[in-house]
Amino acid sequence: MKENMITRTKSVETTKEASRICQRLFPEWSKPPFMGELQNLILLGRDQDLDESQISRTGMWWMWARGLGIENTITRETKLALWKTATVASPNNPINIVTTRSPELLHAVIGNGDPSLPRSFSSLETIRDIGQRSNDFIPTEITIVFADKAIDNFEKIAASCNIQEKIEENIQMLRKFCLQLRIPNAGILRISDLSGLLGKLGNLIDETGMTIVHPTISPEGWKKIEIAHKGSIKSQQREFNWNELHSREHNLHLATTMGLVGQAIKQTIPNAVMVHNEAFIERGALNNLFTPPNDPLPVICLNDLLKNKKAKL
Repeated sequence: MKENMITRTKSVETTKEASRICQRLFPEWSKPPFMGELQNLILLGRDQDLDESQISRTGMWWMWARGLGIENTITRETKLALWKTATVASPNNPINIVTTRSPELLHAVIGNGDPSLPRSFSSLETIRDIGQRSNDFIPTEITIVFADKAIDNFEKIAASCNIQEKIEENIQMLRKFCLQLRIPNAGILRISDLSGLLGKLGNLIDETGMTIVHPTISPEGWKKIEIAHKGSIKSQQREFNWNELHSREHNLHLATTMGLVGQAIKQTIPNAVMVHNEAFIERGALNNLFTPPNDPLPVICLNDLLKNKKAKL
């Protein structure tokens, strides 16, 4: 009983000290909900032996980062994952801003895109700006994950070109964009090169999105898949003339792929923070289909996506 009282006393004292530090370092945010969030971040920073200068930069990073994301997509678990990631970041262990890019050049082959890849360039420009701003606060790197698996309309594209040659050409164009945008050190990985708990993804997923493994999907996961399906079907019917069954099957395969990719990114890329920057906002949740609910890959769905669409969560 006495030990429990001592523990509670220390906890109260620690919280009070975090509150005092918060008011001193972040006077403009010393009110709910910001104060509680910053207090939690301060406590995590103290666990990592951060000094007040480091805590200040980390807190400023968090207040900037929380403004990037769509409010109702940043869960309590995501916040905690972001705080933990920020407090352990260092020059030798930087935050890694991760973004995925679809094979835009393949889509252009069948008339569903521009061969100059304007969407990819614009997306990388956004990620460049995010990475630079993040690096103003704490050390940050950028990694691009290229989707060489689960390709929309694969059969039609395969009949029109050599897919592997076009994938390599697409990746080389991304490298060129990175040089133009002055992010030459950005890493580019293929989905097929990632490895997760079940092995190398190139051995688990084919180009169409079919998987040789069928991980268990929780009831909450099925809800996420249904929401993503409803957010995609109209576009798929319009662009590809798919029926309901074709769309549903594709979206299930895509969800499984995204879940495996999210789990692999969390396992293999240190301090990864996924930035979801594609039109289908609802798909952002799919990267955590197979991660522990209380320890997700932190995913930020950018506020800019709401210009034309409201998140359905």
